[in-house]
Amino acid sequence: MGIRYRLYGCLRSAPEVRDRELAKLAGQLSALRQKHPDRADIRLLEANIALIQDRKQEAERILTQAIAKCPEATPLKLRLARLYADTDRLGEAANLCRKLCEEDPSEDAGWAALSQYEFRAERRAEARDALMKGLAKVQTPSGRRRLSIMLAVHELLAGEGEAAIERLNRLAADDKSDLELRLLMLDLSPIRRDPSRCQALVDEIRAIEGEPGLNWRYQQARLWFDGPDWARRSDEIERLLTVCMHENDTWVQPVLLLSRVLERRGDLERATQVCDSAFRANPGAVRVADRLVYLLGRQGQSDRAAEVVKKLRTGRRALEVRQYLLALDRADTGEALDHLKQLVASDRRQRDASSRVALARLVYLREGDVQSAMAHLDAAEDIAPDWI
Repeated sequence: MGIRYRLYGCLRSAPEVRDRELAKLAGQLSALRQKHPDRADIRLLEANIALIQDRKQEAERILTQAIAKCPEATPLKLRLARLYADTDRLGEAANLCRKLCEEDPSEDAGWAALSQYEFRAERRAEARDALMKGLAKVQTPSGRRRLSIMLAVHELLAGEGEAAIERLNRLAADDKSDLELRLLMLDLSPIRRDPSRCQALVDEIRAIEGEPGLNWRYQQARLWFDGPDWARRSDEIERLLTVCMHENDTWVQPVLLLSRVLERRGDLERATQVCDSAFRANPGAVRVADRLVYLLGRQGQSDRAAEVVKKLRTGRRALEVRQYLLALDRADTGEALDHLKQLVASDRRQRDASSRVALARLVYLREGDVQSAMAHLDAAEDIAPDWI
């Protein structure tokens, strides 16, 4: 559906252009829904537009109604569960996935989602149990592989590293073309500590992708950068990463790694230029913006760092945090205090203890207001009694 690609494309547009395009797409989807009331993909796109516009209640209404009307409701239920989880309703998300597993126990997506939400709710035993039950019910090879990979990650987190790595190696040997599994393995600490195993995985990724591939280039550069003779290979590392950046200007990892290579060489100016160019191309790249702010700070360019934060396209609270930190870096306690007050005021669910502790300190240091400082500390203690 062309609308889907236009929706993804408009996310990188300026806010005013994005809003106009979203309104057009919403109108087209409404017309399509009238013609095809039982199509789940149309309802999903409508819900996604509502979420982009920060209309969470509307998105929930769309999904709930669609589940009642569309015969292929599994994608809708999974999206609704994710919405529940993203709005701190992990219990509802898990319950919805649990019902989905009862209705169709052969579907791996339900078991995978259930495990994920149980894990996020810090119910690790229940998360692992969901994967074990799924493996007993799911019959498709792809579904079983997915659950097995997730189980290996749980084994790692439980301190069962040897069993986890053995499971992953077996899964990789069973499917020589599984690119995603090999990329996952290269992110695991026990494997990262074995350079020869890492190199073997990079070689396998290269064989899967072929010479034009980008993943093997990034992973090879990363492996060499972590090695003892990175300086001898630094030009080659830069060439590999430059290809990745040229072919995919939204991929932030090559940008971040190349900036680290240049910083380690002592070339802060070029490291800054790399991040600046990437940020201009993608103002929503939070990690690139943070890296750029760090590099500018190292060079004493606090004004430019503040401009970067202003241009960053992200949530209001994320902006406030970065503006607060920049104000502290400039020793501007007045501005830092203003940003902290905004952070606390916007914390409607009363979950941010750290901002309240920081606010208490600044209120006391700047204004000498012991009573207000203690009130903020009391509020922080109510949120996290074991932390204060």
